[in-house]
Amino acid sequence: PDELISREEFVQMVLGITCTNCSSFSEETKQDVHEQYLQNPFPDTDISSVYLSCVEEAKNRDIVSGYASGADAGFFKPNYAISRADAVKVVLEAAGIDSSSYAEAGKPWYYQYALKGQSERIFPKQDNPILFAVSFASEEDFKIWADNQLSVTNNIFEQWMMSSVTRAEFALMVQNVMQTFDCYEQDLDGDGLPDNVELYQYNTDSENADTDGGGLDDLSEILQGKDPH
Repeated sequence: PDELISREEFVQMVLGITCTNCSSFSEETKQDVHEQYLQNPFPDTDISSVYLSCVEEAKNRDIVSGYASGADAGFFKPNYAISRADAVKVVLEAAGIDSSSYAEAGKPWYYQYALKGQSERIFPKQDNPILFAVSFASEEDFKIWADNQLSVTNNIFEQWMMSSVTRAEFALMVQNVMQTFDCYEQDLDGDGLPDNVELYQYNTDSENADTDGGGLDDLSEILQGKDPH
């Protein structure tokens, strides 16, 4: 848990925020996801087969993209680490939490995500005493601290946001955001299966509790080992 989380591991956990369990995609879903991905794939050839469907679906949804410039431009780089800034941005966006009201001209790109993430209590407890205090400060006090930090070079705020996150810390970030957004509540037909579980894992109709019209809801059929189609 104290090891840095890689980009491909990160993608799997981010998709989990929306109940998109990419390690349990049906074969039909894998094929559909792969065909869409091939329209605009990453040039990487070292994405692990374990995470390939995860990366493909995240790319299809624009959750992740290739590096914008430099030698890695266009590449996903599955084994690279994830910065705290990237992590909180993607977590907020995956959960549909808008941070645009925190954006300010002249501030770094990660500023709005840091402020919104702190206000939603997404950041877990930090070992650094200063960061521990500001992470649980009021929104106003955190903003004042961040603004003061950004007025000088090589500041703690920037270093903290641009440093890499561990598997354990990111798992806690996902857990914290799910206190605000619970994908298991996204169940249009009320059959007990989250919409994305129906769409990606069982390929059942998320708007019809009894996909095959056989008299049992989809969840009951699955629990009884029956085919819900």
